[in-house]
Order: sequence, then structure tokens, then C-alpha cells
Amino acid sequence: KKEMEKEQLKFLTAIMTKNWGEKKTELWELVNPVLITWWCKNQFRLNDDHIKPLIFAGLQARTNEAKMGALQFISMLTHYPERKKYLGELFQDREIGPLVIKLASSDKDKPVKVMGCK
Repeated sequence: KKEMEKEQLKFLTAIMTKNWGEKKTELWELVNPVLITWWCKNQFRLNDDHIKPLIFAGLQARTNEAKMGALQFISMLTHYPERKKYLGELFQDREIGPLVIKLASSDKDKPVKVMGCK
């Protein structure tokens, strides 16, 4: 089980870093659903010491595209009310919660704005 968790962390790190770190917005439509499916099946915690920094780095990236990729991932998580507690745990972080609200309210994409209000 430990080996599987180690490989899972490598996978998540690679996919989040590559997806949000590069200006490839066309990949979001493919990669973010993969992340969501992985999250639902494996139930990793978003506020985990390894996952939270990846999400935070995506939200603080230099490029607007990377920020919106991370924000879109978070907005997609709101479609799973049975897992709302995981989002709540993530938003309890003093830096992530306000940053998500700020980015979501400034985004022109309506679904992301709505997520920021939830």
C-alpha cells in the first residue's frame, strides 16, 4: 500500500505541475477530469502535506493560464457534494481560501465565478 501511495503522489505531482505550469489550456479539458476521477477513486485529501502545496503553487503561478487551470480543478470539485468536507478542509488554510475567492471573483468565466461564491 505504501508503494502505491508513493506512486500516486508521483503521478499527481507530475500531472498537476505539467498541467498548470505550462500554457496548455487545451489540456485542461482532458487533465482536470482525470484528476477529478483519480480524486474520487482514491480519496486523497486535498489538504495533505503533499497535495496542498501543489494546489497552492498552481493558484500562485505566474501565468494567468496556470492559475485558471488550478482554479478550474477546484471549481470542478464543487460538483461532488458528498465530498464537500475535503474542500472545506482545503479552504481552512489561511492563504488558499482568500486566494481562491480573489481569483474566482476576478475571472471572466462564469462557472468559476459561481464556484467562488459557493
